[in-house]
Amino acid sequence: MAKKEAKRKATSQSKRSGRVRQAVHGIGYSNTPQSHIDNSFGISSFNIGLLAFLFSMMLPGFSILLALLGIFFAVKQFNIARSPWAVWGMTFSVAGILISAILIYINGVYG
Repeated sequence: MAKKEAKRKATSQSKRSGRVRQAVHGIGYSNTPQSHIDNSFGISSFNIGLLAFLFSMMLPGFSILLALLGIFFAVKQFNIARSPWAVWGMTFSVAGILISAILIYINGVYG
């Protein structure tokens, strides 16, 4: 009888806490529900990476600085949890660096 009551009590406590072990984007398991994972670094990485990509044609030097900042935020987000925002931020940042480097090289050689 005591075992049944202990089991019922444990079950009711786990239902009240609302915490369930969930896979977090294939990285592992977490006791935090997926809706509470912080994604602010990923969104920052996306915004800064997009700016770096857009400015790469006009201000290549400034764009490289923005892109490095975007990569920093993407890596920081990857350490918390992988998110699509951070992946796109990393993609735009790397593209901004490549375009800026090509333009700086063309201006140096042919300018």
